[in-house]
Amino acid sequence: MKKSNKLGGKKNSVRRCLVSGDEFNIDVLVRFVVDPEGIVVPDIYERLPGRGYWIRANYNLITKGVEKGVFQKRSKKNIQVPFGLVNLTERA
Repeated sequence: MKKSNKLGGKKNSVRRCLVSGDEFNIDVLVRFVVDPEGIVVPDIYERLPGRGYWIRANYNLITKGVEKGVFQKRSKKNIQVPFGLVNLTERA
């Protein structure tokens, strides 16, 4: 799934938004990971270990993703999405 344009480099990588299904450069997406306790956390600096779940950095899309349970569906594990994840992500 990793794609890069001619310029190369991490910021030119393309990922698919978990909610919209559209592909975007990662500079307009937010990466989420599941921590060791099974809780979804935003990985703003893209440094946390684990599989990344990418959603476009848009309040409405992140809210829609939480409401639809996209993290649980995609991970196929028993994970928790904390109350206020959208606001936590926005503050970060």
